[in-house]
Amino acid sequence: MKTVFIAVILILVTAGFVFTKTSTTELIICADGSGEIYTPTPVCRWYLSTFRTAPTDVDAVRRASGIDFILNGTSVNRFNIAELYIEAGLNINESPSLTPLCNAIALKQTDNVKFLLAHKATINHSKCDAIALAKSIDNREMEELLEGVIK
Repeated sequence: MKTVFIAVILILVTAGFVFTKTSTTELIICADGSGEIYTPTPVCRWYLSTFRTAPTDVDAVRRASGIDFILNGTSVNRFNIAELYIEAGLNINESPSLTPLCNAIALKQTDNVKFLLAHKATINHSKCDAIALAKSIDNREMEELLEGVIK
């Protein structure tokens, strides 16, 4: 039993050292489970949520396309990770191009649109009018989602 305890401690210390040298974006990919990082996804998620939501980490996510970087992952974990960074101060409406909401509409990512709307994404932003975009690509489902929020 003592040997197992020592082994677990050594693994955690080693992982902690490795994670301090890992970029925030690489940790998000690991926590999402969508990359080729060989650390177990739950370990990455725990480390990310415990130690990597400081303003410098939020800024690193912002520079990597913001919430779009997280939401365009492939795992259901992306929503938990996105919430973590929203709570840490990541602006849900900021993106280098269109707003994250308009990007999700253009890419027909219904789950992402629902997530963004649930977190109060701006529908009529100076960069993009989400309803007009949904209409222009003839996406009635997205139009109804957006109009439901406005009512």
